[in-house]
Amino acid sequence: MLLGSLTPYFDSMFNGFSTPERRWIYIFALTTAGLIALFIRYLNEVTFKSFVTSSIVPLLIMTTSLYFKQNLHITWMLICLILIVLIAILLKYRHLLHNKYSFWIIAILLVIQQAVILTNDHHNNVKSYESTLDAMSASKYKSPTLTKKINKINKNHQDDPLSRIDYMSKYGLNSPMLYHYNGISLYSSIFDGSILNYYDKTMQINMPIDKNSTYRLLSNRANLMALWNVNDRIRRPNDLNIPYGFKIQDTIYHSKNEPFIHSTNQINYPSAHFTDKIYRNSELKTPIDKEHAMLNGVVFSDSNQKANSHITPSKNLLPETTHNLRNAYRSGHNKITVTENNGGMTYQFPKEISDKYQDMYLEMDVELLTPSKRHYVGVNEYAQQRNELNYKYRRFVTPVTMRVKADQDLKIRMPKGTYRLNVKGIYGEDYRTLKRATRSLDKVAVKQTRNGYTIRHNTNKDGYVVLPIAYSKGMQAKSGSQALPVKKGNGIMTVYTS
Repeated sequence: MLLGSLTPYFDSMFNGFSTPERRWIYIFALTTAGLIALFIRYLNEVTFKSFVTSSIVPLLIMTTSLYFKQNLHITWMLICLILIVLIAILLKYRHLLHNKYSFWIIAILLVIQQAVILTNDHHNNVKSYESTLDAMSASKYKSPTLTKKINKINKNHQDDPLSRIDYMSKYGLNSPMLYHYNGISLYSSIFDGSILNYYDKTMQINMPIDKNSTYRLLSNRANLMALWNVNDRIRRPNDLNIPYGFKIQDTIYHSKNEPFIHSTNQINYPSAHFTDKIYRNSELKTPIDKEHAMLNGVVFSDSNQKANSHITPSKNLLPETTHNLRNAYRSGHNKITVTENNGGMTYQFPKEISDKYQDMYLEMDVELLTPSKRHYVGVNEYAQQRNELNYKYRRFVTPVTMRVKADQDLKIRMPKGTYRLNVKGIYGEDYRTLKRATRSLDKVAVKQTRNGYTIRHNTNKDGYVVLPIAYSKGMQAKSGSQALPVKKGNGIMTVYTS
């Protein structure tokens, strides 16, 4: 175990082969306790000289730690020092080993040492994370005022059990569990690899921060909001990247200085719907094309699934732009050095092109190379916060797709540093596909039951019912007594044959 502790792979093995974490220290503590018990059991076989010699290195480490770690409470080492001195005396004057009080003193000192270790550990590792009862009702965790608002929203959508709310506290990461609503976020170290693949590869959903273990919202992309039945959105003020189709309804005040902004989706896309259109996954090369296909029909990852529909690929507008560096210079192939904060690259469109669209999707490969520091990568009003390069929970994804409001100037901005930057494409979104699909799709009625959902639709055609529910192996569907095949489609959604 001592050798294994020198490599992160040992730590990873005990953490489900994910991020290295020392989950195995409890086994280490148990085996060490066994060794200590054996040491006390055979103490009379240890010589004074061998004990003193073997104690030199631990004493040096303890002395050094006490000197250099003065900000920590490590008083347990003083008890340890007393134990070492006591055992040395017993070994020097061996007749004392036969005195029953000697072992009682050692046992009592060990108990005291463990108590002091617990006290020190609480101060060093726990106290800074402790909270108060008042924090349980703080706006960043679970606001009573916001709770009332979310309860009201849930009540307003009683006829749609799959309706979702776009909200996630930066502090209480599992906000949907705290407030009891259908959300679009999840905090879990090990959950489902298909969700990770959906976020990072299939749809390239750019999250507000590059951390492992979290799936944070849908990057304010209106098409994804429609697909996942997001009807309400709650944010703090200064929300510059509000999705297309959302309109501010009211403000919720936790306190005078702590408001929440509530907006609602004005596009009534039937997220639970019937479709007979099938698109081939291999033909969809960009996130925006995948969104369009999913809005109109169903996309299966199975390459053997026969397609009966096709979409017109979105035009890459990159050749229509001119670009220039801004407070930066080229320092190699696909490499720039930014000399001032908010420097980077600007892409400019002719006005007649930018005016055609509501939003723009910018797909790029971008990574800080040096120095390692907390930083950000942004385009116009949107920015993703990124961690240090050596941060163990860092979740680097490439390429990334960032959605911003359509503008003549798209400014990629970063703080000072050297970056790899390669813009792969810029795509305009006018939302005609979303609006057409909203009008043309056959909505299905969904009612929640004790052990699932009852779904009704008014069509006798063969096709598929798409539900905005994450697919899980083992799901079943029945029509009367007839079992219906249930598949994973549109990335990770639940689709059954009708």
